Amino acid sequence: MKTRYITLWCMLLACLIQAQSFKEAGGLGKEISLDKTGRVFVIGNSGNQFIFNVKEKRFVRFYGTNGVGGKGVSRTNSPYQNKNVGSYANQHPHDLLLDYLQSQKYKDVSLASKNALWVVKPDGNLYFRYNNYLKRAYKGGTNNKRIALTDGINFYTVKNDNSIWLYHGSNQGTKLPGKALDIAYDHKTKNLYCIGISKRIFKWNTHRYDWDLVKGTRNDFKYLSVHNNMIWAVAFNKKIYSNDINGAVYDYWESSGNKDYKLKITLEHIYCEQAWDNDKKDDYMISFKPTIKVNNRNIPMEDRKLNRIARLIQGLGAPNSLYISQNRNSRNHAAVQLHTKEKTAVAINNSGVFEISSKVNQNNAQQFLVDIKVDEVSNQTINIINIKDKLNLIEILKYLDGTKILQKYRVSRRVNVTSSNYRHGGALVNGTTIYYDMGRGFKETNLTLFNNKPVAYLEVKGSKKSTAWGASNRHTKPKLRYKIELID
Repeated sequence: MKTRYITLWCMLLACLIQAQSFKEAGGLGKEISLDKTGRVFVIGNSGNQFIFNVKEKRFVRFYGTNGVGGKGVSRTNSPYQNKNVGSYANQHPHDLLLDYLQSQKYKDVSLASKNALWVVKPDGNLYFRYNNYLKRAYKGGTNNKRIALTDGINFYTVKNDNSIWLYHGSNQGTKLPGKALDIAYDHKTKNLYCIGISKRIFKWNTHRYDWDLVKGTRNDFKYLSVHNNMIWAVAFNKKIYSNDINGAVYDYWESSGNKDYKLKITLEHIYCEQAWDNDKKDDYMISFKPTIKVNNRNIPMEDRKLNRIARLIQGLGAPNSLYISQNRNSRNHAAVQLHTKEKTAVAINNSGVFEISSKVNQNNAQQFLVDIKVDEVSNQTINIINIKDKLNLIEILKYLDGTKILQKYRVSRRVNVTSSNYRHGGALVNGTTIYYDMGRGFKETNLTLFNNKPVAYLEVKGSKKSTAWGASNRHTKPKLRYKIELID
């Protein structure tokens, strides 16, 4: 008899599992939101924004929606501060919603069919965005925790006691039956959904004026978002599920699943063309920080490989630092110095990777800057180089990915390098370095091949005359080189 009960229980459990039509999508999320086209976004467990790639069946980092007609939208890395910020004026409405959610300043954020945006503040009051401000709503009452807009005037809310309310036309709300943890409105089908206190998903039945249980729902859901009857939800353990994973849209950068660029930048070495110290060996300190922005949104540097002073860079440097300099009063001041003999290069080979959409070369709203400082340390610390290289990201990518051949670029200058003035790692170097024009305002770039692979080299150099007594004819002349390439 006991065996029969166990068998029946196993059969019942199997039926319950088979009845669940929600499939796990991978990854962890704190909040979820679908836009009008069916793109699926989450605020990840890390606090970053992700978009679901249907082709790869996974969430990938999201850095902002491409502008219409080549015009970029305005994004920032900082959470919205509830003040007039003009840079948000041209931002894609759903991107702004994601920024609000990412800031973790609000209980909930909702976007109406006509792009009106409302938030629920921690005090339970409702605010709508007007002229770049958040303005207190005249209806909606208090003690709200979740909101679902319909058309920017009418909306549903869930109160702190889990009661469900409709605000339509007047300040007086209408209480709906049941209780909920979250609520979502499908602007495509005009249907209303909620997560009941049983943690299951329900759909509003206008004929019965009551809720119908969604077929195959799980019983551990916390947040949901819906588009065209495609339901996505976050469970209490932060796992992400959907009743229609294949119905999601992935058109980030209009790529339709195209592979992103992985742009690697490497700080290769520093070279001393001339030393002013008596031992013919100058002591250089470098600060090297590259940044890439697309649509005014920072692309984070990832996968740093640090062969020199890794712990110092990771502990004291910015996330995009490939080398740092330290004040003489710091304990680690000597550790960051590069003791460089005249006519010799010291290898560094610290690198990092920027992951960029493969369609970025069709968008002009981009920026690639490399902030470089070089100091020399003798009796005092003297700055020799302090510049920001402005690079043409679009033209560099065209060469690196093979869409523009080298002959299409205009030569700006040729530099002959001979063994008499350049030694790298003990080996004598000879040849001609060709620099190509990258357009007005951009730094000329050496486009070439390394191991039959397209690469871009850039160089910065500086010179300063010694002010030491009896050494007025001496100069220090550091030269720093870095490399840009695409990797798999």
